[in-house]
Amino acid sequence: MADEMDYVELRNLVVNAEPVEAARIILGANWRDARDLIIEHPDPEAVMAAIPEEDAYLLIRQIGEIDAVDIMELATTEQVQAVFDFDCWEKDRLSVKPARHWFAVMMDFSDDAFIRHVKNMDLGFIVLFAKRHMEVMRFDELIDSDVPLGPNTFMPPDRRHLITYHGTEDQIRLVHEFTQRLYRLDNQFYYYLIEAVVWEAVTNIEEDAFQDRKGRMADRGFPDYFDAIEVLAPIDVAKFKPGKKISPARLPEDQVAESGRHKMLVASAGGDTLLKRLLATDFDGRESVLVEIIGVANMVNVAERVSFADLEAVRDLIEATDGYLNIGLEYLTDRNEKLALKTLLEYRLIDLYRVGRSLATKLGKRAKKLLPLAAADGASRKFLLLNGAHRDFLLGLLQKEPVYHRAGQDEARRFSDVRLVDEATARLKQLDTFIHLMHDTLGFTAEALEKMRMLGLNHDDAMGLTYRTLFATAYANDLLGREFAPKAITVNDLPAVYSGFDLTATPPRLTDEAAGQLREWLAARDVEDLFGLFEEIFNDMAEELAVAKSHRRPDVRFISSLLMELPY
Repeated sequence: MADEMDYVELRNLVVNAEPVEAARIILGANWRDARDLIIEHPDPEAVMAAIPEEDAYLLIRQIGEIDAVDIMELATTEQVQAVFDFDCWEKDRLSVKPARHWFAVMMDFSDDAFIRHVKNMDLGFIVLFAKRHMEVMRFDELIDSDVPLGPNTFMPPDRRHLITYHGTEDQIRLVHEFTQRLYRLDNQFYYYLIEAVVWEAVTNIEEDAFQDRKGRMADRGFPDYFDAIEVLAPIDVAKFKPGKKISPARLPEDQVAESGRHKMLVASAGGDTLLKRLLATDFDGRESVLVEIIGVANMVNVAERVSFADLEAVRDLIEATDGYLNIGLEYLTDRNEKLALKTLLEYRLIDLYRVGRSLATKLGKRAKKLLPLAAADGASRKFLLLNGAHRDFLLGLLQKEPVYHRAGQDEARRFSDVRLVDEATARLKQLDTFIHLMHDTLGFTAEALEKMRMLGLNHDDAMGLTYRTLFATAYANDLLGREFAPKAITVNDLPAVYSGFDLTATPPRLTDEAAGQLREWLAARDVEDLFGLFEEIFNDMAEELAVAKSHRRPDVRFISSLLMELPY
């Protein structure tokens, strides 16, 4: 493979290849070598022209604008326009700052490359950019009293117009040098541009430029923002029926453009999801399915407003897209491979994605409803009363794109199959019951914590408490024959607390009698299935109490995060 060759081998392969084949090899190689490989080919301009516009944009961004000036000069105007199209729009509005950046890069082009690209770019876009930075008046329509005077006013040598620039000193210098370079290289084009600035209304020219950009992006497989957000629209999965395809996705017209499909295969490699198993087989219509998957990823890319040049973010986005597609496919076909293949070929993949994403994000919505109940301040993720694996689990679901944090695992996983969704759903249901028990039945609410006297206790701030601390302290009071409530206990109370635990067991645990009483307590509240979760609390409590007891005097270091207690 190209990325496994050293540079000398790659260079020999590229310089002896036809331009289209050379472009394909270069796209498969390390991007750090791309600039030199293009320039060293006998016909570098033809090689550059053979690279798809989005791949050319990525190369330019990866190489860096300063080092990429050479290949931008060689590029087609369509490739240069693609740079502006990808980087310089926010929804349907021009993003002026990145536009200034790229026009500044073009100022480093040779005169021939500069005028060739500017004259063939979208004129409406250039007019819109100019109108954001200058006001132009026709000199022959002015009278003396109308002539603006100031350091930012300029009259070109032809004395046809009076230009007043707007912006910072650096911005004014850039726009002035840009327009005057046009004046020097092609006076007729410059005059046409300035007249357009005089007569065109900003709203009209921006709408026209946006529509032109929208058409170009659609040709590259990228919808505009307002079309793309359909992919994020939530659906009622139980009632939703995916639509059938009108026609298969259009395949790339040349072999170089297939690079996108190869990238999709790399992104989908590994793992054992239903979708990946199907894509690993050779079936009629497979290439069209891959192109459609890329199209869905492009829609998500635009809808989520992720920079196409942020490769790590784009890879994450493709991974998430792949996972949601698989979840939707598994859900709709009950993991039947024959039916799944038929579904891939007959139904819109955007609908499969929406099914999968809705199943995963539904978990996030349920998690958000628990946040006001489970936070010590009634609002913040930072002050969740949960701890350990349960805290990590809920925080994972609260991310913009929910992830699943399994107990005992250090890293969270993206939702990629129905099994994970079902597992997380069952776990969230149990956590929901636990939080409501703590909040509604036991009264561990934000309001109650706010009123709790904390001064002088080992927990000086109620925001540092967790359900474990609150419940363990309440249970310790119960063992002491007091009110079941999170009221401070003393070190001298600890021997009586030890009685509810078998601290000689390995590992230490509740006594059988205490475990039976806990089951009865949970059954009385119709939450028997929470026994395992409470057992975790008591196992932690037993281990820390065992360590504390092993010292001649109880060592409160081992229980200060477990019980609210007074110092010696």
